[in-house]
Amino acid sequence: IYIVLITLFAFLWFFIFKRRKNKKTFESITILKTTFDSQELADSFAKTFCKLKLAACISVYKVNSSYIWSNEIQNHDEFIVEIKTHNVLLHRVVDSIKNYHPYKLPQITFYQVKTTIEYYLWLSESLNIQEIKNTKQTDIKERMQNDESDNK
Repeated sequence: IYIVLITLFAFLWFFIFKRRKNKKTFESITILKTTFDSQELADSFAKTFCKLKLAACISVYKVNSSYIWSNEIQNHDEFIVEIKTHNVLLHRVVDSIKNYHPYKLPQITFYQVKTTIEYYLWLSESLNIQEIKNTKQTDIKERMQNDESDNK
């Protein structure tokens, strides 16, 4: 009877506790940040990138920035745009920011973070990853230009 109980306990421990540890509950996504000098530009950017499915979610918030430009210290209000996207879209999003951005040298920073599997799945579904992977960069530029024309 002891052997049966020990075997049963080992079986339960393995399948309940070990399997729970092996179950994937987190996944990586990329968060990028850039800045704009007006709320209107930041909002337009956010809407365009969401429409193009380059981002599943974009947050915009106001900050006061101090920086050196042309050997002079500058201090201005800016709007940080925080872009949540899928890791496979990183290069496409960076290239699109460079093409869209009015600054001569836009700030583009990014990092990968862990998130819940539920948020990751929502983000992946929202971005329709397979469709985006098949879209050429030139198609994205054209769609961005068309969207800019529609907003005027």
